[in-house]
Amino acid sequence: MVTTALVPKQSTQRADRTALIAEAQRLYHRYATEVIEHFGFCPWAQEARRGGQVRVHVGLGRPEVADVLSTMATLAKSERIAIGLLVFPEATLGRVEFQHFAAEVRAADRDTHGEQSPTWAVADFHPDARPDLENAERLVTFIRRSPDPTLQLVRHTVLSHVRKSDVGGTKFVDPVAVDLSDFVGKEGVMSTPLHTRIAQRNLATVHDAGVAAIEQRIEEILSDRDDAYERLGLPRAPWRRRLASH
Repeated sequence: MVTTALVPKQSTQRADRTALIAEAQRLYHRYATEVIEHFGFCPWAQEARRGGQVRVHVGLGRPEVADVLSTMATLAKSERIAIGLLVFPEATLGRVEFQHFAAEVRAADRDTHGEQSPTWAVADFHPDARPDLENAERLVTFIRRSPDPTLQLVRHTVLSHVRKSDVGGTKFVDPVAVDLSDFVGKEGVMSTPLHTRIAQRNLATVHDAGVAAIEQRIEEILSDRDDAYERLGLPRAPWRRRLASH
């Protein structure tokens, strides 16, 4: 997993930038390996990371659409990068606000590309979410409880290959780790949208592993975040202050 930093001018001076970037990278790595990979929430995450096809950027200060678009354009130049993570340890946007920010990024990215298709699919991850097991789609925000507000970028070409079950043409999808029979119908055609199938599998995983066990693992990482950032002089995020007051 390659890591770089995106440091806009509005970054705070309260914390040592190098230390904060290192901590944000470390915490995201914990989440990726101890939650996403450990519980199998993303069937190709581990292979992508081990194959060097994941790039993590840490953006200090308030997330800005222009900064994100610039980073997306830079990442797009390297075809080896299949997944990009933009991590914002100093962001104070709530979950809904961050969802709106992600929507703004998608819209601006579409405008930038004009008639051409955007390079990246953009998904938002945020620490402030509670488990909702009513259905698979409503569980997604809980699984995406990354330590910091994060934008996940996945190349549309990679998703297209997976949807077509063209495993051989996509190195970062391991045919051993991914049972594509779950996604493909009897005639070799995707019977249900890929994201829906994955969400359904994740719901089954949460039931099997126990929501309490998963929530405990996530909370351990978030508590680690609180302590690490406090040592660097950062105040607790609004959603963590609210939790501590209850």
